[in-house]
Amino acid sequence: MASLSQIAVINGKPCMSAQLMRALVHRAGHDLWFEAKTNTKVTIAGRRAEWPEDRIARVTWTMDDAKTEFGLWDSFAPFRTTTDVSLFQINDADSTRLDLLAYRFYGDVNLWWVIAEANNLINVFDELSYGMFIRIPSRAVVDQYLRGGVDA
Repeated sequence: MASLSQIAVINGKPCMSAQLMRALVHRAGHDLWFEAKTNTKVTIAGRRAEWPEDRIARVTWTMDDAKTEFGLWDSFAPFRTTTDVSLFQINDADSTRLDLLAYRFYGDVNLWWVIAEANNLINVFDELSYGMFIRIPSRAVVDQYLRGGVDA
């Protein structure tokens, strides 16, 4: 059952989580690392196990790619615009982990992305801090979105 937690449903299709994909790459003996990360762009580099040390593949993704090429960013807009939210103040170390907050409010660690989207967080490790208030969409809004109702 634990392996199913690494399967996400994106736009109605089951997909491997990034963590699962990375684990499979490393298990096969390949290497994968971040070369650059900002709030709007990421560059990832990798090397297959059989490649020489100086051969590296690189790919860069931007927020503009997510918006224009993949249509991903605006699909989460209901979480940023809904008024059916609670305000939560980050007051301890566990509060800085979105997976634990998702479990606290929704009973499912895999819904961490809802809180990230509701607060327009891109790099959650750098952006969450003690005393900060964040928006927590109601469970009803989340359920409506997950059932395909985007008028959250």
